Amino acid sequence: ILLSARNAGSALRKAKAHGGKAEFSGDEEMGNSGFRFEFIGVMDLLKIGTECGPDEVWYDISRRKLPMERRSKLIPPEDKLNAIFWENEAKKKAPTKGRSVRGKPRR
Repeated sequence: ILLSARNAGSALRKAKAHGGKAEFSGDEEMGNSGFRFEFIGVMDLLKIGTECGPDEVWYDISRRKLPMERRSKLIPPEDKLNAIFWENEAKKKAPTKGRSVRGKPRR
């Protein structure tokens, strides 16, 4: 999905809300066992910048067996999602207020 957010944390919250609302089940028909689309988590979160045009998108569709049971293997920790990881790295490199670049207190 493509969504707008102030930062990566806000984008993750929106993605989780969207995933939960998108769950659904199909009825059993003609002896088939039916199906269920169940949200198990966010597999990746990307910040889309100027590298993509306004009409470009990419996606990956795959079938997963027992995804809820394998959730811990399929869904990475939130701090490892691309957008969150790189946002945190940028924060580490940014100078803190009230300190010089060398880390000595200002006088």
